[in-house]
Amino acid sequence: MHDTRCLDATLLNRNMLVPWWMMATYAYETFDPILSDGAYDELCQQIELEFDDVVHYHKHMLDRTNLKGRLGMTHPWPSRVVWAVYQLQQEGVA
Repeated sequence: MHDTRCLDATLLNRNMLVPWWMMATYAYETFDPILSDGAYDELCQQIELEFDDVVHYHKHMLDRTNLKGRLGMTHPWPSRVVWAVYQLQQEGVA
């Protein structure tokens, strides 16, 4: 799991909440999670709390309703998200 890596990245730069949420959600949907359930829940809470202040290229693809329900996106997954998840899954524990 990449819990520490995610926490470090999102504490350093709150705008990283978007890509980490996207990667974690995609990984969960493909049945090979990259975060523990607790870390994912914390990530969802943080992005929900800071949603208005976060700036990211893919933020428009997120639906606040889906964040509350821990659901995926309604848009197709960007290829860079799919590739990043694949890389993280291959690395295993960081």
